[in-house]
Amino acid sequence: MLEHLAGFSPPLVEAAGEAQLRKSIHLGVTRAGRYGLTHQGPVRLYLELMLLFGAHFDTDPQYPWAARLLLDPGPASQQQRAEGLFEKTLAHQARAVGPQDDYASCVRRAIRFLTEMSLATPTEENFLPDMLRELKKADSPTFVHIGIEGVEALIRRSLEAARSHRLSSCRGMALTLMLMWVFGHGCFEDPLQPWIAQTLRDTATSEPEDRASLLKARALAWLEQLLAHQAEGARS
Repeated sequence: MLEHLAGFSPPLVEAAGEAQLRKSIHLGVTRAGRYGLTHQGPVRLYLELMLLFGAHFDTDPQYPWAARLLLDPGPASQQQRAEGLFEKTLAHQARAVGPQDDYASCVRRAIRFLTEMSLATPTEENFLPDMLRELKKADSPTFVHIGIEGVEALIRRSLEAARSHRLSSCRGMALTLMLMWVFGHGCFEDPLQPWIAQTLRDTATSEPEDRASLLKARALAWLEQLLAHQAEGARS
């Protein structure tokens, strides 16, 4: 799996490092097993989806189709369930991302999203409607594909995450939502996004505004690093 995933998403794996990839594999094998996926092919697909959508994609409101297929196996075999997940993944990518987008263009879109959304200034009392409006404006295809129910669920979870990680300013709450939108709702515990947990452990930044500023800077730096790895791989 180390060799396969390194080839599946070279920029992400190179940026995160082998130690973090090993942690991700162990986590993925355990989580896949909870859904009865134990054969090599289905487990490999589960790990690939973790790289695509985040380590906790199985409970992410952005991907309700994944939860439905995993939680309700019915009479289908492991291979049939994996095929269903693969088909739904392709459909999601085509509708929410675009069939012509390559890895680099997806990363650039994430950079634009983080940059443009940072201009939003939501208020705590109007956070939900403010963020609904901004998300639809900044990433309409994904917004429409996920649906209002899923987007609202993600926004509510982002508020809980912001409070638990001492990002309770309006800017911090908005940034928390942006990170979850780009990297998955479980990004704060994702072994392939180690910079997030490292930033939150930084005791030099205790104020919510400072923590939000540092997180945003490191998010953009991480995405630029992914682009650099992608370009280097293309040259070689």
